[in-house]
Amino acid sequence: MPSAEALKNKKKLFDKVHEFLVKFKNILVCDIRDLPTNSMQKMRKDLREIQTECVSGKSTVICKAIKDYHENNKKKLPKHLNEELLEALEKDIFKYQLMLIFSNRGIPELTAILDKYLCEKQAKPGQLSPIEVIIPAGPTGMDSSQIEYFQALKIPTKVVKNQLEITSATKILVPGQKITLSEINLMKKFNIKPYKHVVKIEHIFLEGKIYGKEILKITPAYMKDKLEKGIKNILNFSMG
Repeated sequence: MPSAEALKNKKKLFDKVHEFLVKFKNILVCDIRDLPTNSMQKMRKDLREIQTECVSGKSTVICKAIKDYHENNKKKLPKHLNEELLEALEKDIFKYQLMLIFSNRGIPELTAILDKYLCEKQAKPGQLSPIEVIIPAGPTGMDSSQIEYFQALKIPTKVVKNQLEITSATKILVPGQKITLSEINLMKKFNIKPYKHVVKIEHIFLEGKIYGKEILKITPAYMKDKLEKGIKNILNFSMG
């Protein structure tokens, strides 16, 4: 049996979700896995400054709040909501460590804030590398006594004024490769953090329409590039 405090918190979350579904026309479904709590608090503060609200917590509870609103308001939904959108919301949020962002602001303004909170983390032994890691050629800032360490890792070096220099860039990890303690120690020496965590926008609901995260690529710079390429193609065709 849930405690009185748990029931109170659940009702508070339900009330928030119901209020925000009516008040805001745009909803971002986000995965916030591995983001530190202090970053999330700062992000919420920044979003509130542009009249934007967040709800995070157990996806099952948030889904139940949406379903509860849906069932009780089928005949009086605001213009920006519809049956398809609410059903999609209920279905799409289970797989994430969830945060819903409710706003009436444009997507570029929201993503500009979210992108500020990139969190870089060092790897742990046994994890799979998410990226390719290349140690660049050049000075290492280490003295010649550590040459054996680099030789064991098959990284070519030379000694210049008692300082080690890497003679050619060396790949130490590829995506999917299991990371060992040797690679971790080497990445620490070069301050390389392979894990980069950000708020991942998975689904976008804009004024009653549903979009995938692919639309995030459509920025003013992207449209300008496509327009310039189109004009160039027409010019080349005309001259031909």
